[in-house]
Amino acid sequence: MPGRKNDGSPCTVDGTVTVEQAAGDKFYPVSRDCLPDGQSTGTRSMILPLSSGRNCLEGPKPCVAQIGDPSIGVPVQDDQCATALCNAQCTGLACVSQTRDGQCTDSKGGVSQLCCSTDTSKPCFPTAQRLGVAGLILRTGLAAVPVPPWPDPTYPKTATGSLVSTFCEAATTFALLNTLAGLPGPGALILSGTQVWMSP
Repeated sequence: MPGRKNDGSPCTVDGTVTVEQAAGDKFYPVSRDCLPDGQSTGTRSMILPLSSGRNCLEGPKPCVAQIGDPSIGVPVQDDQCATALCNAQCTGLACVSQTRDGQCTDSKGGVSQLCCSTDTSKPCFPTAQRLGVAGLILRTGLAAVPVPPWPDPTYPKTATGSLVSTFCEAATTFALLNTLAGLPGPGALILSGTQVWMSP
């Protein structure tokens, strides 16, 4: 595509991004082979502890700036709700659709666990300590069971499940990105997919 790096080279689709606020097609295939032109705002490598069970970060302030982190001196916060509670059902752009298990999906494709009580369109992580009790960020995966199950010799076998992760994100060297994304701070991820087992 014109205006893209590696123009004319083959691209392998690595994922799909849903942009609910986009006009027209809301689904965009993305590829590490075919990056858009322009300056990168920064990259971040992370090791994610994926699990098909429960994964959580306990508050208050589960993530702190580390030595060598470019944002040393930037205060880490539990949420962006100021003095309000992070305990409300999300609405508006924070809940444009729902997953199969009833969780809100926000306009950028993420999962909104809860929102601020004074602004239910603002997602938050409920890790702040209230009345002596600290909240937590919780994600629960779903183990995939192959169908047809063993010892049935039939192939291919398929299963649909999800892996989850909660983790701490370090800051980048781009101060504006840190401010917009709340870095350093917590993150949570749900990866849903279908697995296929082929005949050995």
